[in-house]
Amino acid sequence: MGWWPGDGNANDIVGTNNGIFRGGATADAPAVVGNGFSLDGTNKYIEIPDSPVLKPDELTVECWVKWDKLTTPGTSIYPGQQYIVFKQNTRGYDFEGYVLSKDRTWADIILWEVTSTSGQLVRIDSTSPVTTNVWYHLAAVRGPNYIQLYFNGQLEAQTNVTFPQNYGDWPLYFGTSGQAYYDKKLSGVIDEVALYNRALSASEIASLYAAGSAGKCKGTNGIVITAQPQSEVVAPGTTASFSVSAIGAAPMKYQWQFNGASLTDATNFDLALPGVQFTNAGSYSVIITNPSGIKTSELAVLTVATAPLLLNPRTELDGAFSFTLTGATGLAHLLEFTTNLHDWEFLAWLTNTTGQTDFTDAASSNSVSRYYRARVTY
Repeated sequence: MGWWPGDGNANDIVGTNNGIFRGGATADAPAVVGNGFSLDGTNKYIEIPDSPVLKPDELTVECWVKWDKLTTPGTSIYPGQQYIVFKQNTRGYDFEGYVLSKDRTWADIILWEVTSTSGQLVRIDSTSPVTTNVWYHLAAVRGPNYIQLYFNGQLEAQTNVTFPQNYGDWPLYFGTSGQAYYDKKLSGVIDEVALYNRALSASEIASLYAAGSAGKCKGTNGIVITAQPQSEVVAPGTTASFSVSAIGAAPMKYQWQFNGASLTDATNFDLALPGVQFTNAGSYSVIITNPSGIKTSELAVLTVATAPLLLNPRTELDGAFSFTLTGATGLAHLLEFTTNLHDWEFLAWLTNTTGQTDFTDAASSNSVSRYYRARVTY
């Protein structure tokens, strides 16, 4: 719903909620991706005017943060507190609609907190500490009935929440609570602040952290694919399914492709193909568009496995028995044998790399009859 990269300005590059520099704040500090918001812990902060899109029922707050000082002046009673991202509720105290901040308990740690209309507070803390001059990736999630806190791409805390989000009409703030009566500002740099109107998954957050200095795609291609479609191997008559996960400005639109051609009525983030046949085998991808641009996923290959065949039986000069396996290329095949057509025993795993592979059973001989079968595994 909002993305503030801090590259020279406080603009929202996926929406219209542009920020305002307060107290002499700037966006010219070297950061993880380009530049970031430079805050001094005393006067500087970023203000985003209030808007309905800043008040989602479910949300994720994501950003990079580096501290210059771990202690700053202010009116909060907690010595190590520094506000990172803050949205006030309707209350004058216990006023955290949602807040991502630093606190000091056993060490300087990160906290994520939401508060109800009645002042019921739910808070979780990171298990990892922070220090100065180190970049940290933080993601705070508010789901339908839970909150989660991710630290450098890893889930570190979560708990249940039973009340809905409560919001007042104050701005969204970076680096402050926005209230003089209870505040301690952040001293350091905040980069790539993003607000999502849903709970991001663990894999999405891990992907955002792993992107590092590459960052999320900006400019005319403001779409980030966080989970690519995965190749599948299925048996004829079963269901194949593909899905993609992406983030970016709404509305997001999807169009699935098969071997480069658009599929009719395939316009969701997932694609199900019931009762697949060999004609369905091939390459699948999805084109994602939004007001910021267009993005095409990686190819996912659907393999419809053919039943393996054992052909060309022959006896080698040393008496060992050989045969040729044919079947789906690149799949692992389980070879088994029996002497009574009832009790099958493991013989070998054989990967059919070219569509046709020879195999010799060195333990066989002309004196004992052995029967063979191959099974493809998915």
